[in-house]
Amino acid sequence: METFASQTALLAEIQFSFALFVAGCSTDGLAHWRKILAIASNTEEGVQKYKNFYKRFLLCLQYQLPHLPVEVMQPTPENTVYQDVRKLVRNCILGKLQGDVENFTSYLAELM
Repeated sequence: METFASQTALLAEIQFSFALFVAGCSTDGLAHWRKILAIASNTEEGVQKYKNFYKRFLLCLQYQLPHLPVEVMQPTPENTVYQDVRKLVRNCILGKLQGDVENFTSYLAELM
């Protein structure tokens, strides 16, 4: 988080890399997005320290995930996106973002 000028800059990086993948069919954009997802999802401490960022990150992801190819969201142990989103949800619950997680999961349940 400290390598970015602000939390907004990190969210912009996430959105830009995802847009490169979706609009430009860039596998590099998807790889970068997945790397950021993995880093941000695997830290309970980060959620507690940067609650506002994680609220905005969940909101960002809820609009991005439905645009991923179906095979990227398959609930399998080998699927890193699925596993990272599960870890993110768990860490956000532990970080006391229950209401945001409920909005996130119910929105995705309706769409996917």
